[in-house]
Amino acid sequence: MGISILLNQILTMYLLMTLGYFIIKKEWLNEEGSRQIANILLKIVTPIVIINAFNTEFSLLKLKELAFTFLLGIILLGIGFIIAHIFLRKENPLEQFAAGFPNVGFFGIPLVQGLLGIEAVFYISMIIVAYNIYSWTYGVYLLSQHRDSIHLKILLTNPASVGLWIGLMIFIFPGILPNVLSQSLNMVANLNTPLAMFVLGSYIAESSLSEIFKSKMAYKACVIKQIFTPLIIVFVLKLLPNHLQMLKMVLLIASSAPTGVTMAMFAQQHEKDYAYGARIISLSTLLSIFTIPFILSIAMRIW
Repeated sequence: MGISILLNQILTMYLLMTLGYFIIKKEWLNEEGSRQIANILLKIVTPIVIINAFNTEFSLLKLKELAFTFLLGIILLGIGFIIAHIFLRKENPLEQFAAGFPNVGFFGIPLVQGLLGIEAVFYISMIIVAYNIYSWTYGVYLLSQHRDSIHLKILLTNPASVGLWIGLMIFIFPGILPNVLSQSLNMVANLNTPLAMFVLGSYIAESSLSEIFKSKMAYKACVIKQIFTPLIIVFVLKLLPNHLQMLKMVLLIASSAPTGVTMAMFAQQHEKDYAYGARIISLSTLLSIFTIPFILSIAMRIW
């Protein structure tokens, strides 16, 4: 994968994000409408993207690779949380959350799919599983500071998890999906990138640009999330053999993605500063146009 291909994909995503920004600014879509699109993306499109990625030929090797990807996802996300805790444990919990939780679903999937193809989504789905485990346990605890806020039922039945269970059945029992349904799933899955970019663009549009760039602690969280932690992960992934190059790239893209939009959702639920959370997400997303090419170009030279 060359730098020109990477830049082309990122610029394509940002053009779609800009379109989402102007749709909100022109009031062709209001804030409630953008929330509804985010819900459609979260509850329907993302699970279908995962199901669609699992609609492939079964092999024991792929099954082992899935398990290996999940294990690495747990380890690499864990590294990010440890780093965030070390540097931000005395700060606002939102900043610690922002520095640890990447936007694997709304940003990671479109970038991985655009750069590496649908086969790579097969692997990033397991990182989403690892992400969900952390977000519905450690993430909820971080913002609520109460262990009783953690609900394992939600962990097992959230939309991405349901998509995984269905996808695994389709993968293990190939041929059970009718062709017409397979084509329909593929069409819905293709909505993921434009809708995800519209939603991210709407977050930026709903935040004051002058306010986005004011907070020093927000910058610190973003630097940890998008430069410091990914650089460490580049060297960790260098330990993996060269024949796992696609898997290494999927893991790095997921780790380098900007702050996850779940932070804003959890901030609302646990009565934290939602507006500040949305501003960190916006800042992180805007900075990623520079940080992701920087991190991936270093990885391509070192690996």
